[in-house]
Amino acid sequence: MISDLTFCVPFRKLPGPSWRPGIFSSLVWLLAAIPLPAHCAEWWLEPSIFLKSGYNSNIRLTPASHDSVWEASVKPGARFGVETAARGIRGNAWANIRRYTGGSGRESSNSLDREDYHGDLFGFYNTLRNNWGLRLDYTKDSTLDSQLEETGLVSDRVTRHRYIFNPTWSRILTQRIRLDANYSYNQVDYSNNFQARLSDYKYQRVSTGLVYALSERDSVTLQAAYADFDPEFGADSETASLQAGYSREFNETLRASIFAGGRRTKTNGDETIPSGFCVGSNPGAQFPECPGGIPVVTGFNTNGISDTSTGSIFSADITKDWQTASITMSLSRQVTPTGFGDLIDKKRAKVVGRKRLTRLLTSSLSIEYFKTEGVNTESDVTSRRVDRELFRIIPHLRWRLTREWDLGASYEYTRQDRKNSENDAKRHAAYLTLTYRWPRISMSR
Repeated sequence: MISDLTFCVPFRKLPGPSWRPGIFSSLVWLLAAIPLPAHCAEWWLEPSIFLKSGYNSNIRLTPASHDSVWEASVKPGARFGVETAARGIRGNAWANIRRYTGGSGRESSNSLDREDYHGDLFGFYNTLRNNWGLRLDYTKDSTLDSQLEETGLVSDRVTRHRYIFNPTWSRILTQRIRLDANYSYNQVDYSNNFQARLSDYKYQRVSTGLVYALSERDSVTLQAAYADFDPEFGADSETASLQAGYSREFNETLRASIFAGGRRTKTNGDETIPSGFCVGSNPGAQFPECPGGIPVVTGFNTNGISDTSTGSIFSADITKDWQTASITMSLSRQVTPTGFGDLIDKKRAKVVGRKRLTRLLTSSLSIEYFKTEGVNTESDVTSRRVDRELFRIIPHLRWRLTREWDLGASYEYTRQDRKNSENDAKRHAAYLTLTYRWPRISMSR
């Protein structure tokens, strides 16, 4: 195994013909074509494997009748990159193979077993005044994992494909002033959206801002942004926003920032609404939400929508470090796209604390609260699906067995409350994890 091997040759010498073509290698060739006669490039690789096993009382986070299940998963992955001080490419890739036992029906292994994948690349190029960046990202996962983490919402356990294209640019205008520009294209596809009543969508956002350094420790920011939301089933929405912010590093152990402003969202178009009835659901259930039962679609109705709404947006966080502990508190309100065919007004509060108990044992505690509401007030069906609250608490212990091996244990309590409904969902879960991280394999040339 090669570890920390260092030798330098002119970087403009390209890799030999033994390289196979691919996305990563193509970007490396493009980057390597820029001569760097006075610099060396470091190539590095950090493989890892993550094993997980445990119990989950409500894997789908559903208010309907359900079985508890046992889960076992293996997640091999690797971080990698090639970079100099001025330019480079970094990447991350993993596969997650998950298997379940103990359930039946919708909690059977046939329904829950899955394989998820992720890959991303980030390239950067820096000059004296300019910084360019480009992020490419693909993820195949479950709505019950990352979408729950991002929005606090979930309708069922459905496969999601997400594609992200995100170029960035910043330029130093003066000693104190920096200009930032950002564009993001986000496309989300659901492989069985008809069954789950989810809508594929495209979401684009462009922003620009000025950062003014008041001193070495504090700065102020003014940012304007425009976003376009285009769902397959639902009305298009456009959101313009403006916010100002202040960041300060009080000392080496205390830092904080706060951003606040307003947004204006305009929705126009036709919303496609499925009609039908519920089979086997609780009395009084209203389609398409059928707690305890199955929704049956009999047709579609079209509802013309023209709506304008305004609201505040903000984010604030503070981090305090001690010699053996740290705590981070954050609070935010943002407009976020969802697979329900509408934007949501998402409020989120989170506290994460960590404490090193011994040289090898570390504890952490995460407490999180979501409150979501539909931005489009004219869509009653969407509002019923997105007006929810979620509370989650996760204590965790980590043992550093060796330099490469980590053993972890965690417990999760999650509760999701639905508006105007007594069918709230609760989940208890406990997991053991084992992680092996290879020492970094690096080579400079």
